[in-house]
Amino acid sequence: MSERDFNADLTRAAQAVNELIAALDWDRFHTPSRLSRSIMLEAAELEQEFVWLSEDEADALLRDRQRRDRLVGELADITINLLALAAEIDVDLNAAVEAKSVELRERYEVKGTRTGRARHEVRSE
Repeated sequence: MSERDFNADLTRAAQAVNELIAALDWDRFHTPSRLSRSIMLEAAELEQEFVWLSEDEADALLRDRQRRDRLVGELADITINLLALAAEIDVDLNAAVEAKSVELRERYEVKGTRTGRARHEVRSE
């Protein structure tokens, strides 16, 4: 997916979340600390689906439609809370992700491959 697609998708999702918050009058409950805690709780629910699974078991989980749907729901919950937090503290996530991507590309350098996986090394400053 190109950056343009990513930005458009993120913007569309943020608009949908803003509309949801307005429709349900949730804004009155949203504070940075509450939203931050909510992200952590939802992330823990996501992790609960994977805890103690081997890679093969995790792959099987992803092929099970019902369990995959639960994962998708948890990812949506995390994203809704993340987008709500970004709006609450006035962060442009498109710009933040682009800036972080540049920072990570500058910090890490791919060095060859090993067993089909790229190895990253921190560039010396």
